[in-house]
Amino acid sequence: MKNNKLHIAIVAPWFPPQKGVAVNRIASFAKYLKTDKTEISVFTIAENNKESSQSSGSFDVHYLKNNAFIKFI
Repeated sequence: MKNNKLHIAIVAPWFPPQKGVAVNRIASFAKYLKTDKTEISVFTIAENNKESSQSSGSFDVHYLKNNAFIKFI
């Protein structure tokens, strides 16, 4: 079956588990954009340069090393 969902990629240097107003704003934005017709992927900087990926059920989060993040942008 063909997946007709719109895939949205959010590239942001601030995302949980970091703390701050910008972090909350981007996390809320990702939750707001998630619908039955969209898939959300967030690309952000990893803490301590430990790359990982995780799925929260609503969206996928990809934590990249700082230098990999800059190259991605």
